Amino acid sequence: MISVRSVSFELSIFILGNSICSRHLTFGYLIKLVVTECRLVIEMAYLMWEVVVCSWIFLFCTGLKVEEWNKRANDALERVIKINHNTNMAKNVIFFLGDGMGITTVTASRIYKGQKNGKVGELESLNFEKLPFVGLSKTFSNDRQVTESGASAVALLSGAKVNSGTLGLNSKAVRAKCDTQKGKATGIVTTTRITHATPAATYAHIVERYWENDARVPKADRDTCKDIAAQLVDDNPNINVVMGGGRSNFLPKTMRDPEYPDTVTGSREDDRNLVEVMEQILTNFRTGLFEPSHMRYSIKRGEDGAGEPTFADMVEKAIRIMSRRSEGYFLLAEGGRIDHAHHDNLPKLAMEDTISFDEGVARALSLTSEKDTLIIVTADHAHPFTLGSWASLNNSILGFVDKVGYDNEPALDNFPYLSLSYGNGPGVLQRQNLTGQNTEADDYAFPSRVPMQWDTHGGQDVAVYARGPMAHLVNGVQESNYFAYMMAYASCVGPRKEKCSRHDQPPSFICAAPGSTFRKPAYNMVEVIMLLLSFVCLHV
Repeated sequence: MISVRSVSFELSIFILGNSICSRHLTFGYLIKLVVTECRLVIEMAYLMWEVVVCSWIFLFCTGLKVEEWNKRANDALERVIKINHNTNMAKNVIFFLGDGMGITTVTASRIYKGQKNGKVGELESLNFEKLPFVGLSKTFSNDRQVTESGASAVALLSGAKVNSGTLGLNSKAVRAKCDTQKGKATGIVTTTRITHATPAATYAHIVERYWENDARVPKADRDTCKDIAAQLVDDNPNINVVMGGGRSNFLPKTMRDPEYPDTVTGSREDDRNLVEVMEQILTNFRTGLFEPSHMRYSIKRGEDGAGEPTFADMVEKAIRIMSRRSEGYFLLAEGGRIDHAHHDNLPKLAMEDTISFDEGVARALSLTSEKDTLIIVTADHAHPFTLGSWASLNNSILGFVDKVGYDNEPALDNFPYLSLSYGNGPGVLQRQNLTGQNTEADDYAFPSRVPMQWDTHGGQDVAVYARGPMAHLVNGVQESNYFAYMMAYASCVGPRKEKCSRHDQPPSFICAAPGSTFRKPAYNMVEVIMLLLSFVCLHV
């Protein structure tokens, strides 16, 4: 009798578990409904809890058997155990910056990538997530709880947190003067305008990041404040490779754009053609200005009749050019349009550009050796972008939350909802009924909690990933400006070069007194950065 009941009960439990997989906290109550006539069976039910229900949860809810999870964990542990600390000098440094690529963006992009390739998205990984060393960066600026991109880039690349909106200036908006020994090749690759916040932080010194051409500078300030495009050309910041968008900032208003002659002209009011100046004056300089403004989102690149290189193609070209320099090189490679997509609450475009950015990292990993090339991947800030629901495994990251959640509870208004959402940005004052809307469309703007014209940045910490010489110094939770010092130390340059015994003749640095004029740049940020920096100068 007991044997028959046991078999029947086991079958009942299996069927019951099939319907309540993600609601097992109510299991005891449901068991009583099934077997109230027999105390013995109830006791057996609880004894069989782990054997039946938990096994069912692992097998059917996670999609993998327990043995597979065990293997994955052991394989990961073996990889970590075998990691060695590389204490070589970093001859080359490639600094990848995903603008606005917070941890939620990384997670969502990983899932999106897997689902796009027909896999279980949660089990996928981005290429840079496989780098052996990981830390966190605290992103706030000198004067803001949540930073903007220019100040964040200065901190990451120069070693000093500065006021938001400024470029190449210390927290008092007074520039320091630094001279460096030249030698390394330097390059900038970006999907934004090359005069935009992040790339400009490597060479420009200005109180307003949006003064990208002279027309943007107030007339009263033009004699004392040189615009960002002019600084790149006139001040010879020792950059060898520049690739990205922003062509109009280098052309006069009277000149039609060569790619869009019917609709676009240059932006400069001083009638200077800085593209010609670059070609005539600057030697050993390679530039590619592929759009009048920002380059296209990766998913929309095919709409450009003239064609645009991919982020990975630009990274490869820059590496191949700069690798000719025996002294080594520094490359800043920015995936800048991740940020722009988030500002418009367009997660699909943001995730597509994150994947494109990740392909650039993969290309660099394949072209370089971890023996002499330090590769760092991080973000300058996050966004108020969240991933939250009780959705089942591999539920479409862009789709509605399915109804097998933890408590199987619908929203209180009974409207469908999405796992991805924004804390602010383009949205409505009250929640919309999204029934019937195509949430997976390229330009579908996800709803936000606080309606604004654009979403803000997020103040969360961001992840930092590293491989190569001294990569183990990417460790713990650090201030964002720490990583500039870390790169300098890895390269045996900067204020801690005397501590470095891995290189016979590290570059030397001289720092003079602070200056205040904007007419003649007193120092050259890129030479400092790309030789990886005399950072104390920004603290003077």
